[in-house]
Amino acid sequence: MGKLDEARALYQRLIGYSNHLGLLPEMVDPTSGEALGNFPQALTHLGVIIAGLELTRAIEERDAAGEG
Repeated sequence: MGKLDEARALYQRLIGYSNHLGLLPEMVDPTSGEALGNFPQALTHLGVIIAGLELTRAIEERDAAGEG
């Protein structure tokens, strides 16, 4: 959608919810940021990794085209 700066900020916010092992909880309290629920299996984290790779690729392509 062309909102790469917004997407980067949201992704960085998401990663900020990970614990010291880099694991993300099922839910996060929106007020305190406290981890809630269980820690999901690898397939959930795989989606986060793929999203990060795709975001990086899109940003690099934008920058190479001189649009950033």
